[in-house]
Amino acid sequence: MINIGVIGCGGIFRHQHAPYYEVSKRARIAAVADIKEDVAQQQAERFDADAYTDWKQILDRTDIDAVDICAHPRPHRDIAVAAAQAGKHILVEKPMCRNIAEADEMNKAADEANVNLQVAYIMRFDPNYMKLKELLDNGILGEPHMAYCNQVGWFNPSHHPWLFIKEESGGMLVEQAIHNLDAWLWLYGNVSSSASPTLFLRIKTPRPRTKTTIPRKLRTTILPMIISSKVLKTSSGVQRISLRLVSPTRPSLSMKRTSPIFYQVVPIQL
Repeated sequence: MINIGVIGCGGIFRHQHAPYYEVSKRARIAAVADIKEDVAQQQAERFDADAYTDWKQILDRTDIDAVDICAHPRPHRDIAVAAAQAGKHILVEKPMCRNIAEADEMNKAADEANVNLQVAYIMRFDPNYMKLKELLDNGILGEPHMAYCNQVGWFNPSHHPWLFIKEESGGMLVEQAIHNLDAWLWLYGNVSSSASPTLFLRIKTPRPRTKTTIPRKLRTTILPMIISSKVLKTSSGVQRISLRLVSPTRPSLSMKRTSPIFYQVVPIQL
C-alpha cells in the first residue's frame, strides 16, 4: 500500500482525486495539508489521516511514499522540487507549473533524486481518447493534416480569483488549454511548426453576480450530446454526411447539419 500525502484540499482534490482514493486498494491517504485549517481537518477526517497547514511537515514524514500536489499552479515548482529532494514520488495537478523554466527545474530535481514525476493529464486515460489513439496508430483514420478543438467555459472570479492572475496560474492558455495541447502532442506527435494567433473579446453582456442568478445546472457549457449520423449520396454522386446533435438537458441547443464529407467513410466499431 502506497502512503500518500495530499498537498492542497480544494475542489480539484475533493471532486476529482478523493473519489479514487476512497476505492483504491493500492494507495491510501496518510496525511493532508491545506492553508485553511478547517478544510485540512475535514479531509483528514474523511480519510482517517493527519492534518497540517504547512505542507513541509508532510515531506518530513518518513512513512510518506508520494505526494499528490493539488494546490494552485504558483507553488507547484517549489513543492515538487522539495518533494523530490525529500525522496517522495510526485503526482502534480495540471498545469505542471507556470512556465518552461519551472518545468525544467522540476524535471531536473526528479531526475537527480530518482523519483517519479507525473502530471495529471487525464485525457490520455479517457476511453474515448484512448480509442482515437488506437485508430490513429493503426492507420485506420489515415494521415491527419489538421487538428481542431474549441473550449468555452466560465469561472466565477469570486471562487477562483487566482485563475485570472497570470503570475498565479500561468495564464489561461497554460491553465485551461493545457489538456488539449497535451492530447494533441500525444495523438498527433511533436510540433514541427506553429502559428498561434490569439483573439480577446470583450463581452458586453454582464456576467451574473450572485449564485442564484442562474441555476447551477445551467452554468456549464459542457453538455451531454446524443449524436446520430448517416452518409448520404446526392444525384451527382457527392457524398454528404447528415449529423444530428441532440442535448437531453438543453433541447434548444439541438441542431441538425448536412455538410460535404471530404474524407473516406470507414465503418468502425467503437
